[in-house]
Amino acid sequence: MTQFAFVPHTADIAIRLRGAEFADLLRAGALGIAAAATDQETLAPRRAPGVAPRRIVAEGAPDEEGLLVTFLNELLFQGETNGEVYTDLEVQAYSLAEGVRAEAYPDPTLTPTRSIKAATYYDLHITRGPDGLEATVVFDV
Repeated sequence: MTQFAFVPHTADIAIRLRGAEFADLLRAGALGIAAAATDQETLAPRRAPGVAPRRIVAEGAPDEEGLLVTFLNELLFQGETNGEVYTDLEVQAYSLAEGVRAEAYPDPTLTPTRSIKAATYYDLHITRGPDGLEATVVFDV
């Protein structure tokens, strides 16, 4: 279960991420960024045939919130640098000490219509419940 939903926010973009485990939050974050960057309310994961994934490596962090923000910011950097929108993600490994290693799949049919500067720590908490994990990430635009 990987889900994202936009949350009303006064000036920036807030996206609620849900998933059964931490890797699902990373996938939901990638999909949420793609939807926000292309100005779409919903978006499904997609791997375009013949398009190679981009390797994403993010440094470790002292806690899961830090790891989430560090990874999402690396994903934003790679997308901006390479002119790509990533709609699917294969998380290969993650730990607080080692960081995140993943492959992000760009969708060549999507073009960014909005620039997202960074994921922030503003009011960020990862909560655990009976249905898994949830976090709301605020992005600077």
